[in-house]
Order: sequence, then C-alpha cells, then structure tokens
Amino acid sequence: MKFVLGKFNTEFTLGLVLVSVVVTVTS
Repeated sequence: MKFVLGKFNTEFTLGLVLVSVVVTVTS
C-alpha cells in the first residue's frame, strides 16, 4: 500500500511540474 501511495505521489508531483513548465512556456 505504501509503495502504491509513493508511486502515486511521484506521478502527481511530476504532473504538477509538467503543468508548471507548460504554463511558463505558453505565458
């Protein structure tokens, strides 16, 4: 369970970084 939660947190963090990069580039 902890591994799944950690994997989700990692993907969620990468998602936030990707969104931040897209917003920075497009603005």
